[in-house]
Amino acid sequence: VILLITIPRVYNIMRNSKEKSFLISGKSYIRAVEQAIYNESLNREFNPSECDIKEDGNLLCDAGELIIKTSGKRPKNGTIFIKDKEIKRVLNIEYSELEKYITKDIDDSDYMLMDEYVPIPNLMNDTLVPVIYDGDNWIITDKTDKWYDYDKQEWANAVILKDTIRDTKHVGDIVTVPSFQEEIDKSDILGMFVFIPRYEYTIGNIYGVQLEGGSTPSQATPGAINIKFVNEKEEKKYGKAAYMGNKPKEWYTHPAFTFGGEELSGIWVGKFETSHTTNRISTCTNEECQEADTLRILPNVYPLVSHKLSDMFYVTRSMEREGNIFGINSNLTDTHVVKNSEWGAILYLSQSKYGKYGNKDYQSSQKEIHANNCGNKTGVSGDNVNDASSAEICTNSKNLYDGQIGVKASTTGNITGIYDISGGSFEYTMGNYNNTVGLSGFENEFFTNEDNIKYYDKYTSLKSETACNGSICKGHALSEVSRWYSDGYSFVSSTSPWILHSGCSWCEKGAFLSKADNGRGNDTFSFRIAILSTNQW
Repeated sequence: VILLITIPRVYNIMRNSKEKSFLISGKSYIRAVEQAIYNESLNREFNPSECDIKEDGNLLCDAGELIIKTSGKRPKNGTIFIKDKEIKRVLNIEYSELEKYITKDIDDSDYMLMDEYVPIPNLMNDTLVPVIYDGDNWIITDKTDKWYDYDKQEWANAVILKDTIRDTKHVGDIVTVPSFQEEIDKSDILGMFVFIPRYEYTIGNIYGVQLEGGSTPSQATPGAINIKFVNEKEEKKYGKAAYMGNKPKEWYTHPAFTFGGEELSGIWVGKFETSHTTNRISTCTNEECQEADTLRILPNVYPLVSHKLSDMFYVTRSMEREGNIFGINSNLTDTHVVKNSEWGAILYLSQSKYGKYGNKDYQSSQKEIHANNCGNKTGVSGDNVNDASSAEICTNSKNLYDGQIGVKASTTGNITGIYDISGGSFEYTMGNYNNTVGLSGFENEFFTNEDNIKYYDKYTSLKSETACNGSICKGHALSEVSRWYSDGYSFVSSTSPWILHSGCSWCEKGAFLSKADNGRGNDTFSFRIAILSTNQW
């Protein structure tokens, strides 16, 4: 059920704090209505064309009352109009009071689209459980409450719980993570994931644009990437001009949100590099690898390294095999090693007002993501951006993922972001030169199997500027952002056909670092998992 929700316009103009207060309350109410209708549609046939607003702010639809859970002011009357096939949340900040909503014929000229729209994270039939951090612990939260705020660089987090406790944990309960590798089996959580909502972006110039003025950015100090969140039903943009200020810019729908021909509302990615309960897996040659059940995505544990890319790919695909411990239904969910374009989606969001670049806790010289300079523990941050490898850092509480320094290695600059994006271990992504196997362990049949095309980005030229079938690889974290923050850069070739990112704790490192290798296993090579819905609502 895809819905369009609009609110009628009223004409008294608000000023200053009243206007801001209204905008916050209005956005919250609209989001709550959208969520309530979506939740109801999961349980029964529910697709009303309009609902009347009751005095208590709840809705009266054809099929009965709909309870709206939200904080702040609520409208006391009026009508919510709902249309199929498209989602647009509309608001005009010239409304005077929420109580003064009135029914009115819809005229597009009377509305403005909210830039702050964020697609609702798809929890895939509750395979993923939403969580928030209360300062000390991860807490299960109600999915109908506001559990993320991208405007405040608070990204949506969700977890997969152990199958033995999945039915015993409820909203408000604490869920535990390990403090070190030896406690990995005691964790309540099998995997932690962060949501990247679908968006359009424009860089403006090769080094981005500053958020709040300032001089023209350089490669060493790049500026912001402009992003706006969009619905998967909106028309995709392939470089369509839009005016920002007095200068036309080119907007692009990020390619990570198209998977196998399906348009996605967003993707979930592993919060940390992938790990394993025994730190080793056997060779995996198909999607029925039993050792997938011992994969983990957790902080404070060893990353899983020293495996060929084919092992990484097949063990990740096996997370959705029949009888898996994650509760993943392969008809609803797809698991795979992060594609190169998906890595780009993480980086670009981080380098926007919604990521660490927009986090006001960090001055202009502190926007770069800190590197993990502890090679044997996920989620660690060095005291400075690119500190040399240090064993002491691995055990210092302030440098761990939830510590005062540790959060500097996050894509948001706080605990809600994604870690190990710089340093830790090199991470293979599924980006390949011209269907070249290398030493990855794949057979040539991998590339001739049409079912596998959606799992990797193919680069057909030795020039990254024209590698994507003769066109520029927009969104792939290649030529658009090469050497940002002075990070190293090289591209795939016939001898090194697979893309690596991030660097390692004791060698060259950086979030925008891009290298190439032949797909071999190495004690500094790891990977990251993406999980997405294959049944978009």
